[in-house]
Amino acid sequence: PELSIQGVSFVTPVRKKLTILTFRDRIVALPTPDTSIGDAIVNMSFNDDIEMIANLTCAPPPAKPSIVVLPTSDDHARPNAMVFISPVNQADTDALLDVFNRAGVRRFDDSSIFAVPAYRGTQDGFLFFSSTGIIFGFKKPIWFVSRLQLEEIAYSDITRLTFNLTISTSASPKPVEFSLIDQKYYPQIDNYVRQWRVADASLAAERAAAPPSANSVPTGDLERARREFEGMDSDDEDDSTFSNGDGVNGDNEDGASGDDTDDDSDDDNFEPPELDDGGSPSPNEDSDAG
Repeated sequence: PELSIQGVSFVTPVRKKLTILTFRDRIVALPTPDTSIGDAIVNMSFNDDIEMIANLTCAPPPAKPSIVVLPTSDDHARPNAMVFISPVNQADTDALLDVFNRAGVRRFDDSSIFAVPAYRGTQDGFLFFSSTGIIFGFKKPIWFVSRLQLEEIAYSDITRLTFNLTISTSASPKPVEFSLIDQKYYPQIDNYVRQWRVADASLAAERAAAPPSANSVPTGDLERARREFEGMDSDDEDDSTFSNGDGVNGDNEDGASGDDTDDDSDDDNFEPPELDDGGSPSPNEDSDAG
């Protein structure tokens, strides 16, 4: 072999320490250094079996820097992907990546890559965004979509703390939803969508709010996401404490002004009280009876 690295911690296809061997045209993973190639747990050809390699070092703790070897497939789910924690010895990691580079294997990671914790169903993991595409890992099966296959991205279930992300692709008729993404990652994801001009399904006619009137507040998905992210909540305003700036309370529930200057005599149904000889209003009948 060109390279031999022992005690590498694998995540998938098995969770155990294996020995990696590289040859001119392939990479294999063995249970022990003296295991025969015929009994290898992983045996992948650089030219025919591997689509891409990802050196993923940007995931926040407790995730560890990991290497993902994506097998060639037309499906987004890659159950046969090889995922292992980067060797402790940085020289071994560099030597391994160099083997892939010399074999002409494409790289997923670049200087723009960023990671976002998320869930797919009940499976927790990380979404990795790069100019090449999007990976969700590290548990089996690894999910990958090329950036060229991205058709739409939509935001939904938006709260003050989290939101969901639904991704539609040209390679699958069924969109995939990732949930419980922290609001602090919204600007990064939105910049990614804008940078690569991915269609934003949140603006589709069936999802967008009606055009706002002069006195209404927009409630479409994107606007709501922006307001939630900025901590705005127009529903918290208490109309009863509203002031018009002159120290006078605003309209009451009946629509009347707080400054009661109505002239009762203008009311057609108003009847003035009878006056006694002294010109003062006469006592009511109950008082006379008393």
